[in-house]
Amino acid sequence: MSDSLDETLTRAAKAYADEAYDTAADHYARASELLTEQNGEDSPDNADVLFLYGRALFQIAKRRNEVLGGAVRGGGSGKDVSQLLAAAVPDAGKAPAKDTEENREFTFGGDLEEEEEQPELASDLPVDAEDDFENAWEVLDLARISFQKQLESKDSKYDDKSGVRKRIAESYDLLGEVSLENENFDQAAADLREALQLKLDIYPAEHSEISGGHYMLALALEYSTGDKARSEAARQVELACASFRKRLKQNEMTSRERRDEEEMLKELEVKLKELKEPRQVLDKQQVAELFGLGGASAGNSATQALRNRVADALNTSNDLSGLVRKKEKKRSANELSSTDESEKKPKLT
Repeated sequence: MSDSLDETLTRAAKAYADEAYDTAADHYARASELLTEQNGEDSPDNADVLFLYGRALFQIAKRRNEVLGGAVRGGGSGKDVSQLLAAAVPDAGKAPAKDTEENREFTFGGDLEEEEEQPELASDLPVDAEDDFENAWEVLDLARISFQKQLESKDSKYDDKSGVRKRIAESYDLLGEVSLENENFDQAAADLREALQLKLDIYPAEHSEISGGHYMLALALEYSTGDKARSEAARQVELACASFRKRLKQNEMTSRERRDEEEMLKELEVKLKELKEPRQVLDKQQVAELFGLGGASAGNSATQALRNRVADALNTSNDLSGLVRKKEKKRSANELSSTDESEKKPKLT
């Protein structure tokens, strides 16, 4: 005899608390199927379970990505995105972040003809981490759509519109985190901006959700495309700092909490200073010295071409991914968001 919906959700919650995310996802998938049978595919009542299912899928994707060494680089901060977000919103209820090795080693040498013979990075191998992020994003976006239907509904069971708005903000937050981890920074910025806008209408300026929301948006903007993205990121960090300072003026915290808040504020101030400084541009000779492309081989035309490519990558990108081969992405989050929402279905198996 199959478990009831309540039993399935209880098993899922326990597995998630134990960080058995694969098991949790299986249970939430089953719960989604039961709700679909009970309420229909497009019912707003399915929103909460879809959100929990998508969150479990996200944890699976993060864990697999960490194993592959694919954590997003935090601009030399020494922390991966999960840790940065946990610090930004310490009470967000997310699963604890795992320590990961985020530093990648790149070796440049030889000539361009030999480049094709170099081993591919782990991200180029036929693994499913990227698909995991895409699955999580699709289910979470379906949850977001369902919460939006609750907000627009006149049914009395959805009368707590403030609570529904919070759930929509949480959905946008998690969608943004998925895109951050998957290095889709433009999509992350779009979703985190929506989340922040909702939070500004819900929480007071000194609330941790406000300071965290500003910082998360800044993190996405720092790596986004666009001429003004970096300056806008600096503005968001300024607003996060202002929120922290307002909170520190209150007396409703322990001495340890105050120390932690002050430490986070100091880190934000360092980040703000970094963002306000002009991005350093390296010339070809500096690149040659940095990567050992000078000396006896400096006159080699292939080496000169590689030197130029490295310099261009350093001066125009946030990382060196343009110098390595990437597998073709199936669909971006931007493309997914433009799909007819009524046609989206969660992947339940």
